[in-house]
Amino acid sequence: MTQNSHLLPSDFGLNSFQELIYQPTHRAGDHIDDLDAFRDALLTDLAPIRPHEAVMAENIIMIEWDIAQILIQKRHIARSAIFDEITNQYVKLAKQEFYEEGRRQRLEEKEQNDDFFASITSFGDYDVFDPHDAKIAASKVIAQLKSGKVDQIEKAQVRIKVDLPSPETILAVVYETGSKYRELDDVLTELEKRRRRILEDYKNLQSARAIEVKAAE
Repeated sequence: MTQNSHLLPSDFGLNSFQELIYQPTHRAGDHIDDLDAFRDALLTDLAPIRPHEAVMAENIIMIEWDIAQILIQKRHIARSAIFDEITNQYVKLAKQEFYEEGRRQRLEEKEQNDDFFASITSFGDYDVFDPHDAKIAASKVIAQLKSGKVDQIEKAQVRIKVDLPSPETILAVVYETGSKYRELDDVLTELEKRRRRILEDYKNLQSARAIEVKAAE
């Protein structure tokens, strides 16, 4: 087990690592690329009334925004690694099939010619693997995954399952790139601590207001 095998989908703001490749990057209602919309949505939930509450609510919103942006960065790093791995697997599989076909042809030629040396020299026409076609095939699948369109993503998912013998291994690269998240995770930990503190203070402030209102009645 690797050092980073403790990584969880929740560390990326996800329910499952499958979402990294088989779900649109942005979902309806996220507002993760629009600060004003993000702010309005949270203000509705926080419902500040007094001026001090409004100030604290703005602080909470900015902390939540910073957390959301870090999670976006982490998902971007993970997706980039996954897309690279998809290309690697397409190329690796094509290379394996290429050389297996070469060996098969050599054996056929040897049987036909009964001449081992002739079969070796005849292999010269196809003994150099060119990854171009495999990379093109991978790029088409990756383009579908990046499209953000559910139908295109579903087509890519089907294509991957058909083309690759063990598509589930693609997600293993998320753990292998764990060290790349470390700096972001350090910042995220501090932000989450601040969020817990200020949310507790905010709830206490609202509770005190509720008590005051009730007492005034």
